Amino acid sequence: MDAVQSFRRSIVKVATLVPAIVLIALGFAACQMPDATGGPNSTGEKAIKLMDGNGNFVGYVIGTSTGGVGIHTSKGYFFGYGWDGVPGDGLVYFAGADGTGTKFYKASSGYEIVGFATMMGGLPYVAATVDELGGAVSNPGITSYRSEYWGGAIHNYSLQSLGTCDIAIPLKQATFADIGAPSSIAPLKEAHADSICRGSP
Repeated sequence: MDAVQSFRRSIVKVATLVPAIVLIALGFAACQMPDATGGPNSTGEKAIKLMDGNGNFVGYVIGTSTGGVGIHTSKGYFFGYGWDGVPGDGLVYFAGADGTGTKFYKASSGYEIVGFATMMGGLPYVAATVDELGGAVSNPGITSYRSEYWGGAIHNYSLQSLGTCDIAIPLKQATFADIGAPSSIAPLKEAHADSICRGSP
């Protein structure tokens, strides 16, 4: 669930809602994640498929918000789209000023971050290093930052220290093919979060 929470932070776009059918319920009994290959999860329960406005399969729904919808992709990443079908930029930290130095995602210690992907400047970024289980590897040598990327721009600060419970996960640029997600999709229709996890309709 923490990977889901980290993913949800990447949805920052407030999109215009347009008509299109996007969710297909497959008779699930509870919120269950599909496996890393994008198929039904190992318990045999079904997930909810996300279809774009043209009826193309995008991924499996993990949650919705006023800004968009979060999915688990065919390659095991957690990713999101605004309701306009465009991935929203996330929050990325930099060790140096003006977006220089190591770029990283700030997470809480004690949690395994698996399948993390975020957006910056129209391009996806993923953990630079993962362990044998696919968990993001943090860099304990990064203890501060000087700038952030959010809202489409770099923002500079005086030297900011990470909190005692924060960890820095260095990022590397990826492609949309790498994470198993389209760069954009046909616009989506609003769905309500309570319809996703409450059980069979």
